[in-house]
Amino acid sequence: MIKIPVILDTDPGVDDFMAIMLANSSDRLDIKAVTVVAGNQTLKKTSKNALDIASFLKMKTRIAKGAEKPVNKEIEIADEVHGESGIGSVVLPDGNLEFDSDYAWDVMYQEAVKAEGKLQIIAVGPLTNVAVAILKYRDLKKYVDRIVLMGGSTDYGNNGVYSEFNIWEDPFAADIVFKSEIPVTMVGLNVTMNTVLTESHIKELKSIKSAVSKEAGELLDSMSRFYRSLGRDFIPLHDALAVAGVISPSLLECRDYYVAVETRRGLNEGRTVVDIDRSHRDRLPNASVAVKGNTEMFVDMLRKMLEYYQ
Repeated sequence: MIKIPVILDTDPGVDDFMAIMLANSSDRLDIKAVTVVAGNQTLKKTSKNALDIASFLKMKTRIAKGAEKPVNKEIEIADEVHGESGIGSVVLPDGNLEFDSDYAWDVMYQEAVKAEGKLQIIAVGPLTNVAVAILKYRDLKKYVDRIVLMGGSTDYGNNGVYSEFNIWEDPFAADIVFKSEIPVTMVGLNVTMNTVLTESHIKELKSIKSAVSKEAGELLDSMSRFYRSLGRDFIPLHDALAVAGVISPSLLECRDYYVAVETRRGLNEGRTVVDIDRSHRDRLPNASVAVKGNTEMFVDMLRKMLEYYQ
């Protein structure tokens, strides 16, 4: 089987942790690097988490630090969701790997060139690192097959009325990505909040014994506590769903639309405006937008992930 060369650009993050575990367990993905951005927590914490997670999972890949703040505003972390450390109640031993000597955006370009146009960037945090790579390396679009991002929404948001956190955190970076001419697949809240784990799913997954059972259970519990505080009896695993869609594209139903990002401050800051009705016929689709996910396929993939670590 020919593996897909990928870079995981992430801000670990509870669901980022699950996404990294899922990617590492797949025989479809060849993880060339994990690049780290600030978002769910500060860069100091997200980069430590990435290093510790990679060490915990015995990954052999490059770990590179990236941007510590958005392009043109101060960072606002999501510690109310991800906790003080960024990975909920999970405590990992200090990682035994070392950070790459190059920045995240340089690693992206280097690995893209090596992969000769086959590299996919799976971006599950704010898009700052990806945007910097696009701006610094004008020929990057020749070497990247696709950017698959967890972010945005076709309708409602989770950071304000319409904005999703990853896009809202750095809307200027997102605007650069959508205008880059690199193929983009957007896995937004409209799908992640409808492809969810029920209490019975969570109970079943926690019953699977493996080397990561304790940590996975604590991650699921962290998400459960947060969503119960919102009156919901289910949990999304936003970032893991984006990874799942790369592993098995049939898991997501996607449609081609024109997507714009609102960069101005105010009520709509960070909103992804998706032209579902194709009202602007002069604007050709610039993204493949996920509109539906297969929950049972996703849960089955998570089962297999946990069994991989047995």
